[in-house]
Amino acid sequence: MPLSFICRSLAGVLSTVLVLSAGHATAVPVNASLDYRCVFPLIEEQPLSVEITSDMPATIPPGQSTGAFDIDATAQVSAEAWNGLSFVGTHELVGEVVAQSSISGPGVDLPLTLPMVIADRVLPENMGSFTVDASGQTPPLTFTANNLGKVDIRVGNLLMFLQPEDVNGNPTGLGHFESECTLAPGQDNRLHTLTVVEETQTDLIFSFNGEGLIKDDIVLPLSGQLETTLEADSMELTGDMQFDPSRLDVSIIRFFKTLTMDAAVHIDTVGALNGHVSNGNMNLQQSVNLDLDNLQLRVFGFPITLGKNNQCVSEQPIELDLTTPDGESFDPQTGGRLAGEFTLPDFTDCGVMTDLVNLFLSGADNTLSIMLNPES
Repeated sequence: MPLSFICRSLAGVLSTVLVLSAGHATAVPVNASLDYRCVFPLIEEQPLSVEITSDMPATIPPGQSTGAFDIDATAQVSAEAWNGLSFVGTHELVGEVVAQSSISGPGVDLPLTLPMVIADRVLPENMGSFTVDASGQTPPLTFTANNLGKVDIRVGNLLMFLQPEDVNGNPTGLGHFESECTLAPGQDNRLHTLTVVEETQTDLIFSFNGEGLIKDDIVLPLSGQLETTLEADSMELTGDMQFDPSRLDVSIIRFFKTLTMDAAVHIDTVGALNGHVSNGNMNLQQSVNLDLDNLQLRVFGFPITLGKNNQCVSEQPIELDLTTPDGESFDPQTGGRLAGEFTLPDFTDCGVMTDLVNLFLSGADNTLSIMLNPES
């Protein structure tokens, strides 16, 4: 039983340390075997060995919470310990253990103490050494940019609080007792070395909603997704912007919407997206083509003229230059609003409605505003 406590503590300690470093990095198998000398009542000092296994990251970026790590341990208890426990009528062991460990590396040198509780362990019927399995979970921790470099996780001594119980669940003659376990000399007690490395890139995905305002009163609803890569050194953005299909409804004779023009709108990006994030502000540039599909002229809602389907397109790409508005801020983790002005070039190949489309849509001083929301 003491071994299991030990294992657990070791695991816990390791976990805690791990947590400091983890973050959503790829994990690698970790294994350590450590020997202890533990002092028990009646039987005095006894050896204990602990095998600790886990999956821990080899490298970790700063600023990311690690979440919890699972730790598994198997302790080997000596036959002499079994004999002493059996002698006082022990049926099972319960208790707690406090494990001490440490984390050391650039900008960090921390002693860690972790209390652990293990499941009850029934003493085997026959004399001999026996194993105790333990498992635990670490609390989440986070490294900072001040900790870049190699970080060692080391396991230290243990203090066990044990309560042997008889078959009826009552304390044995030993009562509750403490057992100090000290690492046997000459061992490398390093469980794992991980490296805290600065991420050079961060992938960000945003959904967005907003609208374009054409000629002051024509509203074009906008929605879609923005996938970007943010360079840590330069804070430059690259990526891809995808617009959902939309719809345009233009009142030509506004009295009771006597004459209207409507069309399905498809916005396709042209070339690369570029941008920059700095001091709470974001700026991005993207060229797009705007296609008007199923273009129709209606009187009191009834179609009277049909444009050419799938061919009414902007003659030149539309240059979007969007920035964080004055008085607002943008955070890559929480998003923010972007706004800007754009010019709609002339449209071509719209059939008999080409002149009408250019009259009511083409021109400068149009505005666009979208809200970026990070996707989980």
